Amino acid sequence: MSYLDQPRINFAGTFQASPATINNTPNNYNPANYNTDSLKPENIELYWEPKGDSIFDLINCSVTTVEAPGVTTDPLQGSTVTALYTSSPPKLVDLDPMQQNGSEIWGFTVMIGGFGGAYVQGVFSPVAFNGIWGNSQGPNTPRNSASGSAVYLSTLTNLKWNVGNSPVLQALQAKSPNRLSIRMVVSAHNNAPQLYAFTTATFQTMLSKGTPQSVLNKIVSLQNYVMNVDANGNPVAPGRGYIPTEAYVSNLLEQLLGQSMAQQYGPGILAVAKQPYQPWIDYNTTKPLPEQPLFDFNYGKIVGSIGPCLDDEPTYAVPARTLAPPAGSQSYAWWAQAKLDTQSKTPSLTLDLANSLPVRLPGRPLWQEKIGTLSLAYYTGTGSNKTYTTFVPSIDYSNPAFINQQSGMLVVTNFGSTTPQNLANLPIALQSTTTVNGKQVTQTLLEENSQGLSMRANQFIFRMNPGLKTTPEFPLGETNTVDIYVRKFGRVEGTEQWKIALSTMTPAQASSYTLGTLGTSGTNGINSGNISTPEGALVLSSNQLSITAGKASLTITGKDPGNPRGYVDGQVYFTQYTFSPSVADYNPDPNDLLSAQIYQANPITGTPTWVNGIGEILRQYGMLYPIMGRFQLWTYDGVVENREKIQRVLSLDISLPLHMPVSRDLSTIKCNLIQGWFNAGMPYDLLGPAGGPGASWNNLPTVLGWGPMTGLVVRSGDIIDAIQPLYGSNSAPIQGGPGGTPSTITLNSGDAIVSMTGYTGTYFGMQQIAQVTFRTAQGQTYGPFGTMANVWSAQPFQLSAPSGSAIGSFFGTTVTHSGGTTFVASLGGNLRPL
Repeated sequence: MSYLDQPRINFAGTFQASPATINNTPNNYNPANYNTDSLKPENIELYWEPKGDSIFDLINCSVTTVEAPGVTTDPLQGSTVTALYTSSPPKLVDLDPMQQNGSEIWGFTVMIGGFGGAYVQGVFSPVAFNGIWGNSQGPNTPRNSASGSAVYLSTLTNLKWNVGNSPVLQALQAKSPNRLSIRMVVSAHNNAPQLYAFTTATFQTMLSKGTPQSVLNKIVSLQNYVMNVDANGNPVAPGRGYIPTEAYVSNLLEQLLGQSMAQQYGPGILAVAKQPYQPWIDYNTTKPLPEQPLFDFNYGKIVGSIGPCLDDEPTYAVPARTLAPPAGSQSYAWWAQAKLDTQSKTPSLTLDLANSLPVRLPGRPLWQEKIGTLSLAYYTGTGSNKTYTTFVPSIDYSNPAFINQQSGMLVVTNFGSTTPQNLANLPIALQSTTTVNGKQVTQTLLEENSQGLSMRANQFIFRMNPGLKTTPEFPLGETNTVDIYVRKFGRVEGTEQWKIALSTMTPAQASSYTLGTLGTSGTNGINSGNISTPEGALVLSSNQLSITAGKASLTITGKDPGNPRGYVDGQVYFTQYTFSPSVADYNPDPNDLLSAQIYQANPITGTPTWVNGIGEILRQYGMLYPIMGRFQLWTYDGVVENREKIQRVLSLDISLPLHMPVSRDLSTIKCNLIQGWFNAGMPYDLLGPAGGPGASWNNLPTVLGWGPMTGLVVRSGDIIDAIQPLYGSNSAPIQGGPGGTPSTITLNSGDAIVSMTGYTGTYFGMQQIAQVTFRTAQGQTYGPFGTMANVWSAQPFQLSAPSGSAIGSFFGTTVTHSGGTTFVASLGGNLRPL
């Protein structure tokens, strides 16, 4: 059972989607394209929402109609449908900059009704949209994803019920108390931002209106910002200096001017830079259209339906009859699901058309002039020998209520002279009749294939971490099970005679596919040389699957792809599936495929430090997701200051809205490395060690947060007995033994140790630090400590901190001789930035 069944709740309203767009192109992942000190973009594409917070939310949504046998009125009708959350709204998450055609919703709890009356609430199982297409098809429709429409198909779990006096909730709970099926269609998303122009002309106007030249000099870099460039790196219209959204511009002004000056001059600068807002234009005249977006920036239209779902049914797929555009046709419609019910007292055919028919402009009513008269028919025969018999001569779709109140759900109970039971094994078709040159022309928009076959993978988006085990609690490991559901005229019977053939796209196929999608088209930095390579990293347990009881299953395994894309982690792969033997008129949705992001298994070689890997990871995310700028991810000191907050959001379950990063494209492997780095005391960089093996020790976790080293106690005699750094009134634990003579070093204010030189050697059979001398940034020398008496095979060592860093604490090993005396065996420095 599913949303195609009754009882059913339909709702409509507005949705908010504000994804961060700086991560929309692989080119923006390259740190060479932004200033490493402040993360100020220097050669990146902003796209339309650079400061997006990745929110997905429901706004002013309400129950429009309810459908259940015998139910004519219900108090639930008109009640709210909301995203239920306390601290953070749900998040919209892309899989990869090379696969943006599958944005998922995470951390989403849906509530139908209110706490003051009847309600049901449930957790939305995270899923990506599917069925994305350009449903807005008028000559002046926006030439971007704003003209698109897509479907989210999932289930609600962990249900909480208060059915009260609502007949439809009572009936739903009786049929499926544990799960509900939910389908949401999103369209008309307004991704046209308010633009602000920073050009020579606007700077002259700002100057004439009182902005000092000294202030303008500080923001002149804004003239170089660009929203989009072409394949050759040249800015496209409106060109350089045009920056989207007041929030992002205000953030830039505060960075460049400081808070006080931005507050003083920012309003005047914004007033001059603000451009007229009429984003929809006539492409012939380039003048604004009389009609403009119905929704504010980052908002769009949503209609949804909720129905029963039994415990043993798929989480995401709805195995049903599927109508598709005839293969090779010029149909302007999109795939639709249907269910024929011949078991109920009143037989019915339910057809979901919410995401199947065109509009002239985003959010407007269905395009009646183009669609004409819609009818339903069944056909016999195949190929060019098909004979269509109409059983519903006219569908009333022109009333806006069909979409806005009925959620595009067509329920047929009058089959004319056709017996509903006869349709159980006959392919059905949706046809359009229009007048062309004075003649009636009928066109088949959608139809089932002659065999009535349909199939759909349950889960189709995968994040895979090679080397990590997949468990029910951790589905992001190196393996996943893929279940593909197959139906013949909506039933399991008769499906076993076919098999499912699978093939993973080659790099050339993958590049062609993703650049042809509505989500990823126009993205720079994607080509057959950097996508889906190396081949073979996504391993299928079989390339041909048997179908049993309407289902086929396989295991996919993600092998380490290495780092073929440089600054973008891992690799993304696509796997197609179809029937074997082939079905001549089977036409799958081109986006019905498996998308797998396989992360790099070993992103850091050696010990993770800020300099060795960690800083590069965190700085990149600070750039790609400005909403995380509050954590100051681009500087070591900023991360140290915000370490508790960062650790907390990194450790949250990936399903929670506050999980960081909001994009979910930070691999578990990298998250574990970052958490391990935090637990190790957040080393900036390592210097050394020099010396021999022994019991390991490290001051850093203890002294983190104590500030700079102010002194040092060294105990020495023949060799180095012990070492103990000092931090004002705090002393780190002494490492070594109590022997030797203590010497106390007091560093000058602002000074720091930048090098250690000396000798290692064998002391009574053990390799140890024999002598050490410390030098500081201000040129002070302390030592040498250790006389080197009784030392054999002495070898010199020199450990010098790179420019801009100093030793903040120490690590190394100790050894204990047979007599019980302990000495320092090896010594290294934990560096910190100066």
